[in-house]
Amino acid sequence: MNKKFRALLIVLLALIAVPMVLYFGGKWALYLYADYWAVKLIKLDQKGLLSTQFGAAWQEVVYGETYRSVLSGKSTTPSPVVEGVLVAEYPSISVVEKLNRIDRYSSRITIEDRFGREIASIRTDHQRVAYKSFPQTLVKSVVASEDRHFFTNNRGFEFDSFVRATVIAWVESIRSGEKKLPRGTSSITQQVGKMFISQLDNEGNRHVSRTIDRKIRELQIAAALRKRHRPEEIMEIYLNHCLTSSHGLIGAEEISRGLWGKSVTTLSDAESVYLSRMVKWGANLPDRIKKQCAIDMDRIQKANGWSDQHRDAVLEEIFELTFRKPEPIATEHPHLVDLANRCWLDFLERQGFDESRRRALNLLDPSSLIRKKGNLTLRLTIDVELQNFLAEQVSKRGYGDSLMVTDIRIGSSADTLTGKMPKRWGDLWNTRVITTRTLFSDPGSSFATALLPGDTLYWTVEYDRAGLPANQYRAVERYYRRGTIRTEQQYGYASLDGVSGKLLAYVSRDKLGSGSVSLFAKPFANGTATLAPIVAALLFDLGEFTPTARWDDRMPVSDSVPWRRTLSISRDSGEAVVFNDSTRLYNSDSLFHGDKFIWEHLRDNNRILTAEMILRLNRIVYDQSGAVTVQGQSLAALFKRLGIENSMKRFAGKEISGVQIVRELVRFVGGKADTLISGVRPVPLRDSRYGTILEDMELTLLQQAHLFRALHGGRLFPNPQNGLSLFLESVELQGKTYNMAKLFPVKDSILYTDIHSFSAVHLALFDSSRLDRFDPLFDRDSSDTSAQWVKATRPINFLSRGYSDLRRPFTYDRLSPVGKVRWGVTNGVLKIRLPLPSDSLGRATDIIWSSVGEWRRGMVPSAGKNGRDLHRPLVTELLARFGNVKATENQERYFVQYRHYIDSLWQKESAAMMNQNDSMVRQSN
Repeated sequence: MNKKFRALLIVLLALIAVPMVLYFGGKWALYLYADYWAVKLIKLDQKGLLSTQFGAAWQEVVYGETYRSVLSGKSTTPSPVVEGVLVAEYPSISVVEKLNRIDRYSSRITIEDRFGREIASIRTDHQRVAYKSFPQTLVKSVVASEDRHFFTNNRGFEFDSFVRATVIAWVESIRSGEKKLPRGTSSITQQVGKMFISQLDNEGNRHVSRTIDRKIRELQIAAALRKRHRPEEIMEIYLNHCLTSSHGLIGAEEISRGLWGKSVTTLSDAESVYLSRMVKWGANLPDRIKKQCAIDMDRIQKANGWSDQHRDAVLEEIFELTFRKPEPIATEHPHLVDLANRCWLDFLERQGFDESRRRALNLLDPSSLIRKKGNLTLRLTIDVELQNFLAEQVSKRGYGDSLMVTDIRIGSSADTLTGKMPKRWGDLWNTRVITTRTLFSDPGSSFATALLPGDTLYWTVEYDRAGLPANQYRAVERYYRRGTIRTEQQYGYASLDGVSGKLLAYVSRDKLGSGSVSLFAKPFANGTATLAPIVAALLFDLGEFTPTARWDDRMPVSDSVPWRRTLSISRDSGEAVVFNDSTRLYNSDSLFHGDKFIWEHLRDNNRILTAEMILRLNRIVYDQSGAVTVQGQSLAALFKRLGIENSMKRFAGKEISGVQIVRELVRFVGGKADTLISGVRPVPLRDSRYGTILEDMELTLLQQAHLFRALHGGRLFPNPQNGLSLFLESVELQGKTYNMAKLFPVKDSILYTDIHSFSAVHLALFDSSRLDRFDPLFDRDSSDTSAQWVKATRPINFLSRGYSDLRRPFTYDRLSPVGKVRWGVTNGVLKIRLPLPSDSLGRATDIIWSSVGEWRRGMVPSAGKNGRDLHRPLVTELLARFGNVKATENQERYFVQYRHYIDSLWQKESAAMMNQNDSMVRQSN
């Protein structure tokens, strides 16, 4: 053998030996290195020297411990941190046991109705499943595609994968001329180690460095994991914590529920395979994932032992898979989540949770602890059957955009004129659209306002001759700049249980995060639809009125009483009365209504009567010493029943006015009772406002509903917005249930001593609706008892409806300078039968119905020409679907019979009075 050949052979052997030495030597060295670090980390961990705070895994555990400390009120003691960066940045491997033990199963937040039917669910960061519950198809497919030696390789990494990835990266670097890093080298155990050393940001997203140091630590931790834990424990961590998808979904269970709406335990083979290949991208990219499933299907088929036929069927199903967009908060009624959160935070405050702890448990904050850990169920008083119906009907009714106007006053002037005053006694409106930039000054003023193209200048002229000679009158001109705002029309609907006062349904424009303002916060002028029947019932209950009493608005009152009045009849202004020589008051049609039963005047909304009702309450209740006067006994008893006796004694020796009593009723339910809104300004509410007190007093939707509830059972809750058990049935937190009715009972007060004393008011409300052809009510004219209709337990099915010009949109601030909006309001009591979850027959219940809605002709077709009809279709459908008390032909109708009863009593009283008069005449003769 010549020298050249021998040298060549040596070179060839060297070329073969060196890579082999490097390969096996490198493999041996890496194994020794990994074993060394695995043993070292385990020993350090056993001494408690590794960090229990560093990394995403421990951060998640700390979240859980912090969550429990927030709930318990105990502070969490931070784990000791060892000095030295290297040790402090290695997470304790004991996190595996903690992650697989705590919160193993779903920690979702659920909001339910009063029967436990789901209203909403709020997704938390993790919903976990035990290893044994995962489908074997999912486990085998992940192993076949990601790490086929996972269950047999006890080192936690694959040396051959490093070599292969390094060679590929080296070749690609030569081809492209750019440095390429090795990819795809991580085993399943390494991916778990990567999660351990990644960091969480404030929103729960994971971040990890791409340094060589990070890769080395990942390998060290992987080796330690496989020495310390079984493959099944590591796989449980992997499937629950390392799988990620779009929309922030983490873990197989959460991804499965988010994409398909079902638990991972129920996935089909196709869905399991699809989920196993999502690992490659960490996001739901259907086109790429489906193609990858086809590429890896041979390995997956072999791992699962499928026949070719089953393999093809699975692959076909994969390409047909569809997905839904997961929402963090799943509900059809987002404003009820708002309501639930309000109740939840109120509950926490009553339990002594300070502001910082409540902030950590806010359901609406995506980064709060409660949203990360959950395990909470809130059961509202809502009846989901009625709630869904209400939402459906409001949607059918339709609300459009509405043109609102801002009126900014820019000037005024006044002149005293001589001659005949124009016939038009009210405001005359004049408008001019500005086409060029203009400086406007009202007559006699040097102050100028810039008007821009598109603005509208309008002015009103009001004529008045008060205090002037007969041949003179005053003309007042007011100038405004009008801008235009297009906004959504606003509405609010609420229904209470007639007996308990609990909220059964609530629909409005409120959205998630709006704080349920339409129910709790926004007041609106109720017209006479709410307070007038409340005051009328009070006068019946106090004995001021009797069911058979008649009243005539054409009759002057000369006696020295608060409602003393004279008549004022004018061709220009119509028929009116003047109370106490000061206030002129008209009916809406400027005509007297004549001699009728009081209930008939109530039915016809006689404004003169409503003013007299307020004045009839005026009296001295307490003398100077605080003792009850004879004339004030009935009102003193009322104040005592309401628990406001001590407060009302501030009027000792003074007359308490009807205006003040109405204010106290409004204040009792939490309303603002000291001012009225005049234009855009709040003005103090004085006793002289008796003519407008019932029309302009402002109440929220909830206050309105609870005041009207008093007409049903005679009782009234103080500040119902603070009655937690009126909205929330129970809280189930960490397996413990808190019953609101037991913890926070709400005691109502007696407003009326006898609900039968004001049945005439019920008749008036019933008949006022029937006059508007509200036939569904007439068809269901009956009562709770058929044996004694006069003494029915609760006369039901009556409504009070009104409409007016609201000074601003429903949800605008009380002082917003916004133009008037037509609106309608409905209050009522209806007997319906709501289905029960376990009983198709349902349960009959009396509901209180209150609603307010903006209305502009053409915007809401169902409103017709009158705001009173705004909510009619909804009540009609409600009675059609749930009404169960329709009277038969042979059944005595309650209100029909009650009217006959009043007529017969009055006829007897009239006959007796006539006989008495005849007897007196005969005696005088």
